[in-house]
Amino acid sequence: PLIAPLQKMLPRSRFIDIPGAIILILVTAAVNFLLLELSSLSYSIPLFAYFVFARIVHLGVLIYIICIIVVAVLSWFGQPAYHPVARTLRDLVEPLLGRFRRIIPTFEGIDFSPFIAIICLAVIRILLPLPTILL
Repeated sequence: PLIAPLQKMLPRSRFIDIPGAIILILVTAAVNFLLLELSSLSYSIPLFAYFVFARIVHLGVLIYIICIIVVAVLSWFGQPAYHPVARTLRDLVEPLLGRFRRIIPTFEGIDFSPFIAIICLAVIRILLPLPTILL
């Protein structure tokens, strides 16, 4: 409902859904604004922009980690290649896992690329800390 009017006004890019990204930024900004106002902390516009950016990155990385875990677990039960959700998740995580597979070979048939990818994504979450008031 929120995205439909923006989709009529803004064009879709090839790689990103611009109206969806705008709604995500606006909703995240509204939530952060409410949290900061309720906490009665003073803040500046750059600090507020960092809060919004950090929360979006943290959420995106968390969702990507969950997708990697789901794909790894699905691979244990065989390849349900024809299921649309499994195919979509695999298509989503394969660009990152493929890069790690080129660097890290499989060992005795075990693919360590999901494990290494999750560690790298966790490092990103650690290096970009969320403010503790907004947790």
